[in-house]
Amino acid sequence: NLTNSTLAGKIFGKVFGFDFSINVARRQNDIPYISEIYLENSNAINFPSMSETNVTVLSKSYKMAYHKETEIGFDLEKDWGIFVNRCELAIFIPDEVKTTTYTTVKTPIPFPPTTIVTNITNEEVILKEPYVKWIIGLDKNFDGGWYINFQIAHGLFMERGYKEEKLQDYFTFNIEKGFFDDKLKFKLFGIANTDNFIDKFKDNDIIKSFIDNSAIMGNFEIVYSPIMGLDFKAGICGIDGKGKATLTSYKEYDMFYLEVSSSF
Repeated sequence: NLTNSTLAGKIFGKVFGFDFSINVARRQNDIPYISEIYLENSNAINFPSMSETNVTVLSKSYKMAYHKETEIGFDLEKDWGIFVNRCELAIFIPDEVKTTTYTTVKTPIPFPPTTIVTNITNEEVILKEPYVKWIIGLDKNFDGGWYINFQIAHGLFMERGYKEEKLQDYFTFNIEKGFFDDKLKFKLFGIANTDNFIDKFKDNDIIKSFIDNSAIMGNFEIVYSPIMGLDFKAGICGIDGKGKATLTSYKEYDMFYLEVSSSF
């Protein structure tokens, strides 16, 4: 379907020793949103006093959809010798996105025996304003098979700048050590996440504000690649957090994992 295709262009070059590129893309965002909500409720009234009502949700269902957006991206990179520095920034301009809620309320009336059916429709604009994601990082390959990467990011791939998907701040690091021509690798990866790094310094108790709205994730992984295109992985991942930090939603998903992948 051509209406779901991506149209994009990119220019790139080098200036003052920096590699740079600028891109523009008109595309369909690949993470769905809830376009419609269907609720069916039962409203029981306490007769004859009518002082209390008891609303029971009988059913709930959703309809998912994808939205269109325009993305304008910039990136800058330079090898300083001691490390490689990268800066990336993307401006996302979404089409207007709405969620419509259809609620059917059934109210039984004993005298005379009948049921009153009420239909309510509510429409909410959940995405309209442009938002900006950015990342600043550096990495370095060292002699002896060591690799280090550190990045500061504003906004993850699934965050779109509204409500639960508001853009948050992330500090990530990745340390790798390879053996036997990188056939065996040990990887240590971590993320520190806070809902809004700058706003924390505006609070009266900065330390408490960070603790109450931050999360961390740690991951240790061993990768064995006996031949090109075949990987065996074993790892352990732990997540903990509090408050509004995005990773807090995943704190019950600590895991140990085994993975086999092949590419050809």
